[in-house]
Amino acid sequence: RAFAGDDGPRIGAVAVVYPASGGVLFGGEFGVARFDGERFRTLPASRVPALTLVSGIVETPDGDLWFNTQTGVVRAAAVDFSRALDADDAGLANTLFDFRDGLPGAAEQDAFVNTAARAGDGRLWFATSHGVAWIDPAHVYRSARPPPVSIRALVADGAAQSLPRDVALPQNVSTL
Repeated sequence: RAFAGDDGPRIGAVAVVYPASGGVLFGGEFGVARFDGERFRTLPASRVPALTLVSGIVETPDGDLWFNTQTGVVRAAAVDFSRALDADDAGLANTLFDFRDGLPGAAEQDAFVNTAARAGDGRLWFATSHGVAWIDPAHVYRSARPPPVSIRALVADGAAQSLPRDVALPQNVSTL
């Protein structure tokens, strides 16, 4: 059977197909769709912008879904994902991990394979445009406070500068 138009996933070019516990998941340019054996239910990026250019999907044993996307790595609880699929206007409660959390780049888009995987130790691995990253979903710690900033050295146009309380740089500095 062929699925196209209104019968298809309606997510643009499909980048990843993943067999999940609730049905087969499809990730693509414009969102995520689940095929339940009868029809597709779609969660478009227009409702959940974090689900743009999905190239990786992985499910944890508790049913949570992790998506490798252009925006970063998106985690959605199974119940929240199902709820969002069932409603035509609902968003998706999710957690985004991106460059602020140390993710190197965005999801790899030219791999033509799933860019997310679960290892035997439970870690989730994600291929990105600038490297590879992992997260242990059983031990996710996120601080609400930004890390403190400490400047320990200063070099202006190749010349080391002293670090008094207030720094005055030489005129016309082009690199810092």
